[in-house]
Amino acid sequence: MSKSKRNFPDPKLLFDKYGADAIRLYLISSVAVAGGDLRFKEQEVKEMIRDVFLPWYNAYRFLVQNILRHQIDTNSTFTYDPALIGTSDNIMDKWILSYSQSLIKSVKEEMETYQLNRVVPKLLKFVDQLTNWYVRLNRRRLKGETGAEDCVHALTTLYTVIDWMNRLMAPATPFLTEHLYQNLRRLQPANKQDGSIHFQMMPEVNDSLIQMDIERAVSNMTTVVQIGRALRDRKTLPEKYPLPEIVVIRPEQVQLDELKIVETYIMEQLNVRKVTFSADRSAYGVELKAEPEIPILGKRLGKQAKALFAEIRKMDTDTIEKLRADGKMVVGGHEITKDEIRIQFNAKSEGTVKYEADSEGSLLVLLNISLSQDMIDEGVSREVVNRVQKLKKKAKLVVTDEVTVFYQTPKGYLDDVITSHFEKIQSAIRATFVKSDCPGYADVCGTTEEEMKGEFFKTKTVLNLQVAHGTIDPSAPVPLCVKSSTDSGVTTLLENPKGRPAQKITVKSCGESAQSDFVNLEFVGNDRYGVVQDPKAAIILNNFGHEVKSLEHVESLAADLYRLGRRRDSFETVFRQELHEASEKL
Repeated sequence: MSKSKRNFPDPKLLFDKYGADAIRLYLISSVAVAGGDLRFKEQEVKEMIRDVFLPWYNAYRFLVQNILRHQIDTNSTFTYDPALIGTSDNIMDKWILSYSQSLIKSVKEEMETYQLNRVVPKLLKFVDQLTNWYVRLNRRRLKGETGAEDCVHALTTLYTVIDWMNRLMAPATPFLTEHLYQNLRRLQPANKQDGSIHFQMMPEVNDSLIQMDIERAVSNMTTVVQIGRALRDRKTLPEKYPLPEIVVIRPEQVQLDELKIVETYIMEQLNVRKVTFSADRSAYGVELKAEPEIPILGKRLGKQAKALFAEIRKMDTDTIEKLRADGKMVVGGHEITKDEIRIQFNAKSEGTVKYEADSEGSLLVLLNISLSQDMIDEGVSREVVNRVQKLKKKAKLVVTDEVTVFYQTPKGYLDDVITSHFEKIQSAIRATFVKSDCPGYADVCGTTEEEMKGEFFKTKTVLNLQVAHGTIDPSAPVPLCVKSSTDSGVTTLLENPKGRPAQKITVKSCGESAQSDFVNLEFVGNDRYGVVQDPKAAIILNNFGHEVKSLEHVESLAADLYRLGRRRDSFETVFRQELHEASEKL
């Protein structure tokens, strides 16, 4: 780079665009730390944000959101208690604590020898393990679905490892770690809250938390899950659809025994109903076939490659296994490596049982891809859950928001599946689920029309979804409603103990016995009546005896109390909502 030619990006613009932390971490992980020449690439800074900062921040945000939810659900205050570290019986809690301590130990060793460029790859792997494995496998626990006590253990564990990572990373990313710390320290006892993360000591290694057998078991589990997902992708079988069985074959009995510890997680992540462990590959009739990597061998051998292709395809299982073990061998007069062939697995099929197979090293995985009708139905119900969750995300709802989801679909297969799996769907979406048109008075925050299609749907089926704030029973009488000035609907005043976004509400019909304990008013700016124009003034009035039952009653009450002229444009009935700033305030 030349200063006179200015053939480099402006550092100030980069700082404004990506932040100083991202630039710093990128440079620390580069060869520049060791005095090497670095060709600066802005794209690699963007990748640093995508691969490290965003997953890291999302794990922090997920922790904060679920602490908020836990406090609301239990009506208690969550305070971080370090005495709980290591007391959980959950295998994944033990694993992430052990893995974090191994990371701390390794990073300290690298930093003592000033091998900073070796630190970032380890942190990248840790972020992946934390977000894609620990958080993903413990979502139900972190959301409180397994009980309050188990939830506290999960939240404490996640808080602990994020805190360790923040302190470990503070010298390299001072601004982000300080931002996270200033919020998380509120959960510490008052006498433990330092003013800045940079006043904190680096985390110490606690060897009593390191359990290498558990780390090994989870590492093998992730390999099994990744192979299983690849097999599903190969046969275009989404994870939403359960499968009957996965068979894990490994000659080392010790590692099979370790895998049994995490059997339930394999079942959950691959959505299979049974896991079988075996050390005997021959029991499943697994045979290996070799296919040449034509582009690689063709480029290296030219015209001689064609004869070699035929020899490679003749290789038997034992020969292929020897090539995999040794890494290379001579075939048809040419030395080839294991990277120059593609290995395929064939497993015997019996009746309706059909296996797909793949391996990594000595680990062989067989996936039974035979689908029954009840498995298909369960998969379709998960498709419905997926559509609802996408709509809630589009509506920018958070886990603490109380909502009702309304759905409509024609009579037929989809309607039958929703009916038979109704309780599971409602539990999964964590919202009231109602088959009905959304009432006109509801505060709708999201609407979608989903076309359900695929090989399991004989005809195109449409699913209409609407999500609205609050728990709504469309069969209940509409509270406190009066006729509007037009024939199209009525104006509605609703009881509003929690608050909703400010807006006028209209409905098509109402009940005659409508009543409300509170009346919500928002005064609109109008110089004629001396009301401040900006900002608006809002107030909630008690409705003792439920004597206020119409908009005229409200106008009269407001006029008497605040000496306002009876003008409808002087105030509106509203909903109000407290916005959840989950990432910033606890």
